[in-house]
Amino acid sequence: MGMTITEKILSRIMDKPVKAGETIYPEPDMTIVHDGYVVPLYNDLQNLGVKEIINPEKMMFVTDHEVFPVSQKAADKSKKIKEIAKELKIGKHYDSGRGGIGHVAPVEDGYIKPGMFIKAYDTHCPNFGAVGALAFPIFGDVLSVAVKGSTWITVPETIKIVLAGKLKEGVTIRDLSQYIISKIDPEIANYSVIEFAGPALNEISIDGRMTLCNVPLEIGPKSIIFPSDDITKNYYKGEIEEVYSDEDANYKETFQFDLSLIKPQVSLPSAPENVVDVDQVIGKNITHAFIGSCASGMIDDMRMAASILKNNKIHSDVNLYIVPASQEVYSKMAQEGLVDIFIKADSIILPPGCGPCAGGKIGTLAKNEVSISTATRNDPGRMGGGNSSELYLASPLTVAASAVNGKITNPSNYSSRRDVYDL
Repeated sequence: MGMTITEKILSRIMDKPVKAGETIYPEPDMTIVHDGYVVPLYNDLQNLGVKEIINPEKMMFVTDHEVFPVSQKAADKSKKIKEIAKELKIGKHYDSGRGGIGHVAPVEDGYIKPGMFIKAYDTHCPNFGAVGALAFPIFGDVLSVAVKGSTWITVPETIKIVLAGKLKEGVTIRDLSQYIISKIDPEIANYSVIEFAGPALNEISIDGRMTLCNVPLEIGPKSIIFPSDDITKNYYKGEIEEVYSDEDANYKETFQFDLSLIKPQVSLPSAPENVVDVDQVIGKNITHAFIGSCASGMIDDMRMAASILKNNKIHSDVNLYIVPASQEVYSKMAQEGLVDIFIKADSIILPPGCGPCAGGKIGTLAKNEVSISTATRNDPGRMGGGNSSELYLASPLTVAASAVNGKITNPSNYSSRRDVYDL
């Protein structure tokens, strides 16, 4: 019996063949910790009397949740993180203004490569699967990795999702991602690795793959991954370690989706998998909108938003926050004239990072506000506003069109879909 991508990567780490269901102690190629947990991790190390961590060159700190301190407490924490990074001799620290979201910037800068195994203190680290890297979220186990270099895992089974066809005008990869999680039982997805396959992959950019490796996490898979192909090779502009499953690999389940059948989707409050066609909620008034996050804050997403916002104004009742996922995305926005489009549309551009999605630390909702966004989740209070706020999730096209109209809108009336949006 052949191996899946997941089994191959973990076999390389363990230096022996491993199969789904086995318990192993793999040492990650890299461990990433975001700014919300650096200080607690340091305090735990101090309580244990640990002065040095194992393999500090393989650990990365990322300031992405609070890149813009708005309180004394936040500023003090930011300063403390810098001190900890130096004391522990951390291999790489993405400080504010020097990277962006921890699931995006390390890929752009070449730290993440196909075939790598990463552990990270954040649910959405499987973004790295877009380039063929296997990433597992860890939380309390970060301490074990810091002290001992590893912690146990059970090798997950793999679910194959085969994609065929082409998306229609006004429909995006974000819509496909939300549609997928409405059709797969979370009990099947739980602790599995989702692996994408099929002819449609030839049309999906690395940015689109990040979205597909992000949104389906809300139904419980351990990770999500793409095989290596020409798009991966072109992204790295050179030779890469090719990762792919064997033809006779064993899969837990196989699902097939025809992209031509997908319509614009919206996730209703208060769960990402509570998905309907946008036509079912057209006309719902909104006052808050946000385009960004590790799910939809890449340059492809910004181009889509700009294709709607060019020569339009945000509705007077709405505040639209634009948050690039990284400094590189922000730079491309400026070079391509997108920043000017967003400013002229009366958008609010925030520093690269998680933005409102990080618990509403900036761009916060008021009580009883209604928001539509490209955030990762829509549980009550996710972006502030407490239990009285309503959060809808949608594609950059749908969010931009809704921000212009002041109500949830089908973007098909605004957009002309192209491989690259013509501004």
